[in-house]
Amino acid sequence: MVEILLKDKKYPIHIIGGGGVGMSGLAALLFRLGFEVSASDQNNSDYLKLIEKQGVRTWIGSQPQNIKENSVTFYSTAIPKDDKERSFVDQQNWPSFRRHPLLQFITKQFFTIAICGTHGKTTTSAWLAYTFLKNNKKINALIGGKLKDYKTNFFFGDYCFEGKPVLVIEADESDESFEYIDANITAITNVELDHPDHFSDISQIEKCFFQIIETTKKNRGKIFLSQQVSQDFSQKTQLDILSYKTNSEKNILEFDKCKYLVNLNGEHNLHNSSIVASITSYCGLTTNETSIGLETFTGVSRRMDLLLDKKVDNCDIKLIDDYAHHPTEIEAVFSVLAREEKSIICLWEPHRISRFLHFLNGFLGVFSKYSDKNIEFYMLPIFTAGEKEKDFIELAKAKEKVENYGITLFVTKEEHSSWLQNSLNIKLKQSNDLIIVYLGAGKASFFANECKELLSK
Repeated sequence: MVEILLKDKKYPIHIIGGGGVGMSGLAALLFRLGFEVSASDQNNSDYLKLIEKQGVRTWIGSQPQNIKENSVTFYSTAIPKDDKERSFVDQQNWPSFRRHPLLQFITKQFFTIAICGTHGKTTTSAWLAYTFLKNNKKINALIGGKLKDYKTNFFFGDYCFEGKPVLVIEADESDESFEYIDANITAITNVELDHPDHFSDISQIEKCFFQIIETTKKNRGKIFLSQQVSQDFSQKTQLDILSYKTNSEKNILEFDKCKYLVNLNGEHNLHNSSIVASITSYCGLTTNETSIGLETFTGVSRRMDLLLDKKVDNCDIKLIDDYAHHPTEIEAVFSVLAREEKSIICLWEPHRISRFLHFLNGFLGVFSKYSDKNIEFYMLPIFTAGEKEKDFIELAKAKEKVENYGITLFVTKEEHSSWLQNSLNIKLKQSNDLIIVYLGAGKASFFANECKELLSK
């Protein structure tokens, strides 16, 4: 249906939720392909501003009157049924779809390289796109975060492989939309349960990955599995795990008889870099071209972002903002920070009540593992993402359990502000070296920037 509607580009396209990182890239690419595109979002965002600069007509808030007649509308998973714009197009009987079939339509137009995985897919897809671009191979890319080197999450170009323009896309499993991606190359960083609000167990997650693998096989494509993927998953799919060696102390990746110096720290990033090296080699880049990408990539926004590095009250302080919101991701952050052997203050924002409860023992296990590393732990207010506390009767006991582990809870944002003004100031006077790290996928950046503003003064 979508393919028929979009085939001759005679219908305008409207994107609801166009200020999100995923939908904004789709909107910009559609405009680039010659469609008339508009996009709206309840809040202004950097991504909405980026696509407006590209030429997409945008507005803030639900304004159905702005949607052109007979538009084909696509909406993100986060948009509720009672959204005014969704309701309006339904009343008009104009075609309206989730983003899933749009992904299928777009990816069929390209030689599509899909980067999947529970963790690391944003960094890996960005790193791969960067390596192509750094070597003047102007590909298309839709990434789930802004590259620090380019300050954008999407790229457009005409570089081709096997007769089609190349598209690198981050494939998100959270709403099963990546099952619709028509991939020629699929890479999987790891497979783990991360969305208990959507999947009940690991077997459901695996089924999603099986689907994109099958699609890739039908396209006679290539599939790459990182060593972070379990042997069990490898056996189920009858696929081999990539062969490479890592040296996290020296940031060295050994792959295909070559040694690469990797710019990003952490064992997890060495595994991510193995996928970049594998795909670029498969697509014909030279060892030197791959090396340039691995050695110079500076990362994606909100992945170990250094917001501040200065002396405050004779204390050398580093302030870091990171997206980590799963026990595995948090442990990856600590594995890097703990090397510096400095005092660390960790302010952790749980993302969704359901995830907080499901992974509580995992979170506490990670915190316990690093409790002897001179780290103080604080828990910021839970970013509920629409979930309601009254629906989770076990929440109170879970919070009590967190406090029993010696973790201080901030119930409101005002408590965090008070801590900044009082307790943190005392800590600065007592310390010589200090790392403050904010972790979370919701409003953690807001809290981190509040801290930055105070320290900057």
